[in-house]
Amino acid sequence: MQAEQANTQRIQLPRSLLGRRPTRNFICVWKFKIGQLVEFYGDRAIVLERSRSAMGTEVYLIHIPGDTERPYRHVRGKALRHIH
Repeated sequence: MQAEQANTQRIQLPRSLLGRRPTRNFICVWKFKIGQLVEFYGDRAIVLERSRSAMGTEVYLIHIPGDTERPYRHVRGKALRHIH
């Protein structure tokens, strides 16, 4: 009975008095830079934006200049290759 009473009291506390979860700061190492020219399945593309999924997968927004149907695409980093 006392354990249930302690839990209900904790729930009734204001959020400012509840303990905060520690924040995590991750250092990201990206495969491609913003503005970099890359290859996407034989087409040349420009990296416009980059982000990471919850599982840590790199996701890039690219622009393919010659493509009229889908010039902007969100793709995984695995699908892109460096152009030297």
